Amino acid sequence: MKTNAQQTPPVKLAMNAVINILPSVLFLLAIIPFLMIKMDNKKAAKNTKILLERNQEKM
Repeated sequence: MKTNAQQTPPVKLAMNAVINILPSVLFLLAIIPFLMIKMDNKKAAKNTKILLERNQEKM
């Protein structure tokens, strides 16, 4: 088995795409839903109240 073989340019390009570009694109796609959420202090307080009420019901 030969080690440290030189990689051809197409292989280097494919490796770069899989290792660097694909995760970057997936990360950017994952951010989109978070950008659609409109959260302010009033809504956060309402959500906190709802969650506290749910916790009280379980106990």
